[in-house]
Amino acid sequence: MKDRIKTVLLLGFFAIFLMGAQESCGFDSGNEQSSADREQTRATQQLMAEAQSAVGMPRIVNWTERRLMKQILEMRDDPQLSTYTYIVNWQGDLLPLCHSLGYGLPYSVQYTNPQVAVEVDTYGSPDPAVTLPQPDPNGLFMPGGLSATMVLCINPETGQPDPIYVEPEIIVSPFQLDLTGWGNPGG
Repeated sequence: MKDRIKTVLLLGFFAIFLMGAQESCGFDSGNEQSSADREQTRATQQLMAEAQSAVGMPRIVNWTERRLMKQILEMRDDPQLSTYTYIVNWQGDLLPLCHSLGYGLPYSVQYTNPQVAVEVDTYGSPDPAVTLPQPDPNGLFMPGGLSATMVLCINPETGQPDPIYVEPEIIVSPFQLDLTGWGNPGG
């Protein structure tokens, strides 16, 4: 409960900071830039309406790509989906990492929405919502551009899936990997 209160207070202070920064930079709703932006938006919307009227929507009748995507999503949902995970070296060779369960997930995938909209009340009048980062249930804020992947490798000793952290320069595993043939000392 204390962590939740701390998070709410931190988000509130961050929102107040953003409002102060916005006002100090001269970004208020009545400046010339805002009216120019509004005019450009109105003109773009008018052009898009004309384009829609002249061209219309594509006539899709077979829905092939949508059917394929549905099939892929359903196949990925199989809790026993057996896969094999490989590392690709700089020469393009495939190096076997492990027998795996399902497909790897980018480590930056979040279980919850990574952002939350917070309405800000400035001087008694509501301002538009400010988007603030939101932590995952573990309390951590995941970065957006990670190149790491989490893979559920089947542990050869237990036969159970264990998560493996894989980056281009590092692999972290809860069990010893068989790297025979990788050109590693002792491998």
